[in-house]
Amino acid sequence: MLSRWSLYCQFLADKCNVSYAQVPEAPANLLQVSEGVEGDNQEFTLPGFLKESSLFKKINDRLIGPFNSMTTFFVRRSVEKAFQLDEPPSGLTLNLQKPMKTDPPHITSAVDDIMYIINKVLQQSLATSQIGVVTNVVSTMSRVLGSDFIGLTQRKMRDEYYPRAAVQGGQPPEQTVIMFLVLINNLDVAVEYIQRIVQNNAES
Repeated sequence: MLSRWSLYCQFLADKCNVSYAQVPEAPANLLQVSEGVEGDNQEFTLPGFLKESSLFKKINDRLIGPFNSMTTFFVRRSVEKAFQLDEPPSGLTLNLQKPMKTDPPHITSAVDDIMYIINKVLQQSLATSQIGVVTNVVSTMSRVLGSDFIGLTQRKMRDEYYPRAAVQGGQPPEQTVIMFLVLINNLDVAVEYIQRIVQNNAES
């Protein structure tokens, strides 16, 4: 609905911001009209009657507000669910003589799940063409990734999988070391995913 509303606003702004100029050697009633098509780098200002209308206020109160709230809930719940269903890669070993059973990058399933959700939500938000929506969604995803995704990963590295020897002078368990390295990979690969998401959406 917000994307359709954006198209309607663009249509009205286009019609109300027409650039009138007489074309040389043409009849006086022939006007040069700006097309306002995507990609012409021309910005339009919303007409005053639209910004002061009751419909504009209803859109802000009844669509944009709930959209932002539901998006925040959806992103947080998706990250939480991804960690609940998180699965580590199998077949990893520190023995250099044994071949790996999985291909790199060696990360848990939560990274792919979370980054898919982030990309999808960002695309849906951009499709609304509403600055208030995009600003809120980007800010929300930044907070969720920082506090929930990165924060939980760091707590796991510190409390569950930090390589500690069971006895003094001994070696930490192999699986503990492997999971610690996998969590480091999670953070590293997540950065690459986010950079790719931002680049792809910025270019389009």
